[in-house]
Amino acid sequence: MLCSHLGIDSHHCLHRSRFYCLPIGQAITPVSIVIAAWGSYTPDDFSAPPSDFCTQTAQSAHYYVRANGGIEELLPPENCYPRFLCGDPDPHPQHIVIALQGDAPFTRDQLRRAARLTCCLARQYGLDGGSSSPPVVQAAGEVDATKRPDSLPSTFWAYLSTCLSGDDADDVVAPEPSCCDALRATIAALTGRIDGLQARVVALESRPDPIPLIDALRTRVDNLETRLGVLEADYSTLQNAVANLSARFARIEQCFNQLPQCADVAPYCEIHYTLGARQRLVPNVQHVVNFDRRVSDDPSAPRVLAGPLWTAALSYVGEPATTWRVVGEVTIAPRNWCVNKYVRVYLQKCDGTLLALATWIAPTNGPQPAITLNWNTLITTPSGAPCFVRILIESDDTTEPFFELMSGYVRMSK
Repeated sequence: MLCSHLGIDSHHCLHRSRFYCLPIGQAITPVSIVIAAWGSYTPDDFSAPPSDFCTQTAQSAHYYVRANGGIEELLPPENCYPRFLCGDPDPHPQHIVIALQGDAPFTRDQLRRAARLTCCLARQYGLDGGSSSPPVVQAAGEVDATKRPDSLPSTFWAYLSTCLSGDDADDVVAPEPSCCDALRATIAALTGRIDGLQARVVALESRPDPIPLIDALRTRVDNLETRLGVLEADYSTLQNAVANLSARFARIEQCFNQLPQCADVAPYCEIHYTLGARQRLVPNVQHVVNFDRRVSDDPSAPRVLAGPLWTAALSYVGEPATTWRVVGEVTIAPRNWCVNKYVRVYLQKCDGTLLALATWIAPTNGPQPAITLNWNTLITTPSGAPCFVRILIESDDTTEPFFELMSGYVRMSK
């Protein structure tokens, strides 16, 4: 690699329409070294075919010198040369082209590196002309190797003259460690990654600002939380209203049952009993609900057995299997409850097992209105065997020492 001791930062791939290459084994014989000002063009602009082959600037170059003095190799100067200007014959005159980033005035570092690169290439191809300066022209209009490009500042010529005379100490080639090529490749890869990250940062900065959207979302969430609080309060009010209505209905039923003209007319074969007096029960124990007042039952052969533990005989020995419908409810007086504590009503079936009929669970701590639990179920008696059933109730709430049954009834019909 020519002039590699100057530090070639990276290499690029140009489109094949941008340059010519001689067959393998042939080397170009440059007639001059051309300094081209590319302005806003970068090596990436020449990775695609040109839209117009006629241009006033070189369509590619061998070397590209950045504003910070970094050097990039675009074409190998050994056997390739770029397309140049409008009207060039084919094959083109062979020139070594050095492109400068930007326009005049150029930076001091940029001019110094360009001058040193020019000095190195002039010596390599024998263009230093002995004590005279090499034929250096500027790529603008026509290439004329006999004319000195006056637009290049005197700083460039001073650096070039110092290099050709051997007074530039930095131009002395120091032995290069074997790791330099690997380090250059690593630096080039890191440079590419940095460029990619910069492009991503630019893309991210171009996106819409998310802060107004976040603020709007927070406002909507706050509004939803406020509305949710209102709905919860309305729901609690509705629960209380339903509980009060249930209590009022229970009281109305009690008054209804006490009116003579409203006495129940029992259908055929119906067993109907109600609570005649309140019953106070302790928690954590299963209690038989004692429906102590008879509304209807067969007086000749009553099905409910006498005694404090209410028991209905749905079948006796020798009777066929029969399906009974069991309907009823109980109402518990208002009291204090603990949240998640329960009241459950069971039907003790013929074989002694329990069938859950109704359950109520306290929604909150504190006083609760009257609670009504009702049920409607079927039970089939065994053929030829007796069957006795009971209604059981239990609660695990010990906030108060008792819970009280205000009213209730049970009806059984075939």
